[in-house]
Amino acid sequence: MKSNKILLLVAILAGLVLSAACAVEIEYLPTKTPQPDPTMIETPEIPVETTSSATASPEPSATLTPTPIATLEPVTFTVGEKDDMFSIALYYGIPLEALKTTNPNVNPNAMGLGTVLQIPLTPTPRPTSDPSKPTNQSTGESSALKLTNAARCYPDALGGARCLVLLTNESEERLENPAVGFRLKNPYGSNVAEMIVFAPLNLMPAGATLPVYAYFPAPVPEDVQVEAWVDSWLPTMPEDERYASVTISKQQIVYENDDRSALVSGELSVATQGRQIANVWLLAVAYDADGNPLGLRRWEASLPISDPGKIPFETIVYSMAGPIDRVELFAEARLSTP
Repeated sequence: MKSNKILLLVAILAGLVLSAACAVEIEYLPTKTPQPDPTMIETPEIPVETTSSATASPEPSATLTPTPIATLEPVTFTVGEKDDMFSIALYYGIPLEALKTTNPNVNPNAMGLGTVLQIPLTPTPRPTSDPSKPTNQSTGESSALKLTNAARCYPDALGGARCLVLLTNESEERLENPAVGFRLKNPYGSNVAEMIVFAPLNLMPAGATLPVYAYFPAPVPEDVQVEAWVDSWLPTMPEDERYASVTISKQQIVYENDDRSALVSGELSVATQGRQIANVWLLAVAYDADGNPLGLRRWEASLPISDPGKIPFETIVYSMAGPIDRVELFAEARLSTP
């Protein structure tokens, strides 16, 4: 009997020792993540991927990077053999002075082949639809000027819209600084954007027709509609001697790239009347078979001009949409103030 009590005491002591050993092992478990017993707690099943954003919250990440919009590379243009600053500014729809200011170390009249120009605009996504679906509404005319075709818009590579309309001087006098208004509307008739722009030449002789160009930067809404109207113009005085008579004495037009571009060259002659020339411009306008303008390019002569009777010119006009049917040339010369 005594031996039985001794055995029972030993068993109890062994149990206490084992229990103490378990207690020591549990003290080190807080360094691990405790797992719930699935037999005691019901855990709802959570899908691996979820499309709900109402209750989900993103978890922080140590590798989170800034949005790419904050680090966009600047827009640049590499000058080709026939490129000039005016045509580049026209292509991107920015003022010529803005392009010159952004590139102060580049001589506009002596840009070398391969010169990289900084373009003062920010690239934006292109719209998913073609904004060349205008309602053919060209409204408003004056007693002297009239819009002679429907304004049309063409998308550019950055998602903007390049718009053209033809303006005709129906008066018997030459006019100066003609301006046209352009307005973009969405399919519901609400105004999206609006601007007033001047014709590419200062003067419009009697009976002349010139294209007027407007650029709307991206993003241009889908299914945009365009309207145009005559905004303003100035008369020229009979005694005004600021402009000189200019003649296109020679011209040659060679169509290239499946008639999507045209190489224009020739000579100009300016009657200076013994005065210095301030500027000489040549405007090349490309038209489709229906008489709608497809593109324009203004060339400017380098100063000083040694022989005003033989001023050579060469430039390229590009189509914004479709093959070119013909190209028309216009010239303007302005003299220095006496």
